[in-house]
Amino acid sequence: MSTEINIQKLNIYYDHECPVCRNFIKYYKLKNDFPNINIINARDDEYKHKIKDFYEKGYDINVGMIVELNNEIYWGDKAVNIMSLISNKSSLFNKINFLFFSKPFLASLLYPLMVFGRNILLMILRVKKIKIF
Repeated sequence: MSTEINIQKLNIYYDHECPVCRNFIKYYKLKNDFPNINIINARDDEYKHKIKDFYEKGYDINVGMIVELNNEIYWGDKAVNIMSLISNKSSLFNKINFLFFSKPFLASLLYPLMVFGRNILLMILRVKKIKIF
């Protein structure tokens, strides 16, 4: 781990039906670094209430992944930023993500482009958005 962030609780909510999101989580290999991490498919019925709660707080899972780190909520570009900071830099994938997303300004510029590409891909694949209510 490259930062001095004390990680007591780490939950990552993402859309498992989205190939971009699924592969992003897969290649990050966070389970290797954080055995107590909860990687949560936001489409699971078990978490509908949590996804609705996030939405009511202004965090739409259909617009960005959500990271809960020690009871702080990070969403969208801030989520990928915090993930880049806490991840192990041993893999090429993590090094590239650190390069692009470790700087908040750069993450805020690049993340909307990723979301745009994701939305086009989901439209092509006919994957529906996550139902919030």
